[in-house]
Amino acid sequence: MDDTLVALGSLASFRRKALNVPVVAITGSVGKTTTKDLTRAALGMTRTVHATPDNLNNRIGVPLTLLSMPTEVDVIVVEMGSNEPGEISTLSAIARPDIAVVTTVGESHLDRLGSLEGVLDEKLDLFRSMTEGGRCVVGDEPVELVEAAQAICSDLRIAGYSEELIQI
Repeated sequence: MDDTLVALGSLASFRRKALNVPVVAITGSVGKTTTKDLTRAALGMTRTVHATPDNLNNRIGVPLTLLSMPTEVDVIVVEMGSNEPGEISTLSAIARPDIAVVTTVGESHLDRLGSLEGVLDEKLDLFRSMTEGGRCVVGDEPVELVEAAQAICSDLRIAGYSEELIQI
């Protein structure tokens, strides 16, 4: 292969398929690392969890997270960031998440993604490469995120502060 990033991604994708454990992927304009850390801590109470170290959430960090996971792991939590259009699509195709979380969509990376619509579309790419029957989770704001997720996801959970969102 001429492109080392493509080779790294291919190796990581192979590793993910070989171990066949659930993958939780997290992206968003803000809150990715905190959400990843809280998810790792919560799941770690009853499971063996492997998670993205720090915020290594790019085309190098995500593959390295998958390649470094031990064989005895119950779930993987992967943080995904975007520095250019199409990066989330590439990363989610490698990780193939079973659960995908978009924390929020905001003005981060407008310089590279062009508009809020561009940021929204980039983040929604996480849902487009999920495993069949996967679960989507979004925050309740902005409304455009919720509406777009409803159009893409068959199993959607919406997290927020309103009483009607509480699911027990």
